[in-house]
Amino acid sequence: SENDFLTTIFDNMDPYLDTYAVYSQLVEAGFTPSQADEIINFLVVQLNSKLSKLSTKFAQEYELENEKYLFESAQQELRVDITRSREQHINELITLISILERDFRVISDELNNEFLQSNNDVQVAINDQKSENTLQSKRIILKIQETNHKITTELNSAMRSEIESLRWHLSRWGVIAILVSVFSGCAAFYAQRAKANREEQSKSDFVPLVIYEPSEYDDDDY
Repeated sequence: SENDFLTTIFDNMDPYLDTYAVYSQLVEAGFTPSQADEIINFLVVQLNSKLSKLSTKFAQEYELENEKYLFESAQQELRVDITRSREQHINELITLISILERDFRVISDELNNEFLQSNNDVQVAINDQKSENTLQSKRIILKIQETNHKITTELNSAMRSEIESLRWHLSRWGVIAILVSVFSGCAAFYAQRAKANREEQSKSDFVPLVIYEPSEYDDDDY
């Protein structure tokens, strides 16, 4: 992997060091050749150790940079996914709102049509009922008129019958009254005539006049 490569990149490399010049300087300084070799080997070991630490340090920094890059990439991808998901969700909501608005318009149109149809049906029913009520009223009025005419005719017939009967009774009783009056008049006339005849007859006959005293009237009263 890249991390292993960064930590082992300096393992197979010898550090750049002019060992012969150093060896010459050490020998000239009074070190024996074996001591000079030991010192050079020690320097090489120390240099390799420093370089390995340096590679580890740079490897850690590279790992941090890599982790940072991966984090930023993941963050960017997550942001893109969130944005895409949000846009998709918004689009879905917009589509759902459009569908709901369309369904609402359809339902509203259907309800309006049903309301208009119901209103028309109600108006037609009301007009039919009015017409039927008008016809029924006319029938009732005609029936009432027929009944009134029948009642009037029957009343007139009954009244005519009663009037004729009353007229007949009145005529009969009138004739009877006339006859009674005639007979009464005749009877009165004959009675008056008979009375007059008696008075004339009494005047022609002599009747002695008797005069009573007042005392005699009193006795007669008792």
